[in-house]
Amino acid sequence: MVDVSIKNTAGQTFTFQDGDIWKVSSDGSTQVDITPMPGAGPADSIGIDLGGCQKVITVIGGLTLAASTRVSGDTVTSILDQKRWIEALADGMQEALRFKSNYEEKSMASGDGTKANTDTYVIISRYHFDEEEGSPSLIPFMMVLKVIAGP
Repeated sequence: MVDVSIKNTAGQTFTFQDGDIWKVSSDGSTQVDITPMPGAGPADSIGIDLGGCQKVITVIGGLTLAASTRVSGDTVTSILDQKRWIEALADGMQEALRFKSNYEEKSMASGDGTKANTDTYVIISRYHFDEEEGSPSLIPFMMVLKVIAGP
């Protein structure tokens, strides 16, 4: 069972119900720019510019009719309401969201590992929903979240 929740800046927490999350993946990549350095000596002299590391979390699952509300302080049970709530997170001027799953609750506060772990804050980079013929009680979805510095 994968426990996943997202908390918005208004303090509302959307908690996916048991079985709605199929997989949470995290991926880190470093941006490296390698350029020749003219006039710096031998022809194979190069300059390396590290653009930092970016962490991306991908959440894959399927929204189903909820037996109880998915959002604290609101009534969100239907598949359509859940879909709209998730879409609204990325609407307009997006702010940092607090993300929590079994293994993604905390992230390093600094790139050199010297600061203590802090809550994982993300912005929605991309989301995708599939309405499939013959499956009115399930909408598969994917969210791609970029980890950012917290507020």
